[in-house]
Amino acid sequence: MNSAIKKSLDCISKSNFADALYLLKKVLRKNSKDIQALNVLGQVQIKLGEYKNAVSSLEKSVAINAYDFNILAKLGYAYEKTADFDKAINSYKQSLALNPEQPHVYDCLGRTLAKDKQNYEAILYLMKALEAKPHDKELHLNIGFASKDTGLYDITIKHYQAANELDPTDERSLSCLLFNSHKDPARGFADFQKLAIEYSQQVLTQVEDNYTGAVQKRLDPTKTKLRIGFVSADLHYHPVSYYLYKVLAGMNQDDFEFVLYHNNQYQDDLTHDYKSLAHKYETIDQLSDEAAAKMIFEDEIDLLFDMSGFTKGHRLGIFKYKPAPVQVSHIGYFGTLGMKEMDFVIADEHLVKEDEEQYFTESVYKMASCYVHCDSYDLPDAVSQAPCLTNNYVSFASMNTSHKISSRVIAVWAEILKRCPNTKLVIDNRFVESMSGKFFIEKRFREHGVMPDRLVFRSSIERDDFIQTYNEVDIALDPFPCGGGTSTIESLMMGVPVVTINGDRWLGRQSTGFLINAGHGELIATDVEDYIKKAVDLANDQARIQDYRMSLKQDLMSSEMNLASYVLRFEKAIRDMWLLKSQEVQR
Repeated sequence: MNSAIKKSLDCISKSNFADALYLLKKVLRKNSKDIQALNVLGQVQIKLGEYKNAVSSLEKSVAINAYDFNILAKLGYAYEKTADFDKAINSYKQSLALNPEQPHVYDCLGRTLAKDKQNYEAILYLMKALEAKPHDKELHLNIGFASKDTGLYDITIKHYQAANELDPTDERSLSCLLFNSHKDPARGFADFQKLAIEYSQQVLTQVEDNYTGAVQKRLDPTKTKLRIGFVSADLHYHPVSYYLYKVLAGMNQDDFEFVLYHNNQYQDDLTHDYKSLAHKYETIDQLSDEAAAKMIFEDEIDLLFDMSGFTKGHRLGIFKYKPAPVQVSHIGYFGTLGMKEMDFVIADEHLVKEDEEQYFTESVYKMASCYVHCDSYDLPDAVSQAPCLTNNYVSFASMNTSHKISSRVIAVWAEILKRCPNTKLVIDNRFVESMSGKFFIEKRFREHGVMPDRLVFRSSIERDDFIQTYNEVDIALDPFPCGGGTSTIESLMMGVPVVTINGDRWLGRQSTGFLINAGHGELIATDVEDYIKKAVDLANDQARIQDYRMSLKQDLMSSEMNLASYVLRFEKAIRDMWLLKSQEVQR
């Protein structure tokens, strides 16, 4: 080995990467094809995060010797980090072909396939890695990540559960387990509460000296103008923000003042619209929970809303400091947060039954009629004619995220298609963007006797394209046990009837509430057989489909879910929660 390379390795062992780079590049100036120098240089560049440079170095090495499985694996990693997934997958596979005994490469390959939306193949490789590393937490997390969009909720939950058991304090495994547990028909409100409390106690920082005493002194039931704070990672084009913007824009500015705490640097046109409404807008993604809580306390917020729950980018740790006298969970999550510091969760009578309130650590404030409104941000008018009248067939549709489409759901949808020969099913989600995703869905339907020609795939990236799909379909099929939220409202507003099952959990009851408000309880099934019957009967009645196309939007807009009515009820909810908390403290 060249003495300069030996010296470079010594520098690397001491984390002296600058000197190592100097020595290696000096060797390569003399001989640009020195394979040892290229290999070591590529690995140093990976350590420094210079992935494009690493690709260049390692490609040169592989061009000289294409049979070094270690270098092929390193090159695969460099490709992966530059998001060149096709080349990464190919490089990992070449490495494994030369040496199949590399569990970490199976892991890397599976992880990359999942990033490339080749989820089913990803699971197979990750399971191969698991055979050699059954107690590897990251591997279990990777399997959970790879399987979550496939609808294989049993695999997803099993591996997030395993990761959590290996490290109960890991935020990733517990939040993913929490989120995905709602897809399990065998779990219910008590299970969701147990997991939420575990998260609050094991993951979030336990704050011994918070602002509770100080903020309680601010509780004045006679206060006329309230300052409302909203904490969210999604104050941009996002379903939660489509809902919230219209609410804030409609509220009485003389009675309420808004402060927005955005846990995200990303901004778009909707973000700028929010800024025009707010008294103050702050990005808090660079602040610690303690520093953000201090800011909120000093801003003298009266009611602080969490709009994220356990979803990506949440800042629940801020709420542990109790920087506001009234703290509220709203719209970002579909159950309890398990935090004693959260005072209220906003729901309605359709989502949480009276005997289920015991499974919430918050007080459940039930808004009259519905906990959301129907006037989504920037939603166009629908076409006036149902597509089936010109297509000569009826188009069912699934506009929901792929993780809600379980094997059980596919079996039921397949039965509907078999009972209605002159129909197709349009599936619009990001999972079917890849050929692998399409083949995976086709395979599962084929197992139930439904051929691929009955399926139509869309993978709308832009919101305008997604909304356009509603103009191309006749009937939306709500998945279960987790049904639609925003997608159901958008379907109805675009004149597309939604057939749903009245479920046993928050996520399984949202569509029920929306349909009852719209006056169309006839679309709500009591069980799976009733769901199939309602879908089949509707598909066989094109005149009724056209009636829905013409009337659904107006039915919803005329209900208590219309924006003007909802804003008044939301303002009342804020006043009620402020008064209830003031009275509680005074007692």
